[in-house]
Amino acid sequence: CANNASQTIVINALPATPVLAVTQPTCSIATGILNITSTIIDLTFSLDKAPFISYPLTGFTGVGGGNHVVVAKNLQGCQSATANAFVNAAPNPPTAFATIVTNAACGSKNGTIKLGLVTGGTPPFAYAFDGGQFSSAVDYLNLAAGAYTLAVKDANACTFSQSVIVD
Repeated sequence: CANNASQTIVINALPATPVLAVTQPTCSIATGILNITSTIIDLTFSLDKAPFISYPLTGFTGVGGGNHVVVAKNLQGCQSATANAFVNAAPNPPTAFATIVTNAACGSKNGTIKLGLVTGGTPPFAYAFDGGQFSSAVDYLNLAAGAYTLAVKDANACTFSQSVIVD
C-alpha cells in the first residue's frame, strides 16, 4: 500500500538585521538619532529592549550617549539579530574665556585684547574677532576704545562669544 500523503511545512524567515545610521549629538542637539536605513516594510522595531513599535518617521530621537541595540520583528513574530550602535555623549561646549585688555590712550588706536584660558569645550580652539573668520590668533592689536565681540570655537564646532570693552 502506497502512502502519497504530503505535508506542507512553513518556515518563517527571520527579518534582516536592521542597518543603522547614527546622527551624533552636537552643540545644538544634545542627544543622538538612530535611523534605520534597511527595509522597514511590515516590520516593527525595539530600541534597547523596549516594546516593539512601528518605525518612527524621524528615526529614534532623543537617544542618549552609550551603547544601544535595535531588533526588528516581522508579522509572524520572528525577530532579527541585534543591531548595535554607539551614540557619543553630548559635547561640552566652551562657556567662557579669559581676556587681558590694555586700554587705548587718549583717543589713540593702541588698545589690545589678548585671549587666555578657555573654560569648557574641546581643544584645539579657534578664535574670531568682531565677526571675522576663525583663526588661531589670540592677540588683537591697535584697537580704539569700544566694544568688541570675540568668539571661540572648539574641535566640535561649539561656539561661545562675549563682548570685551577697551576703554
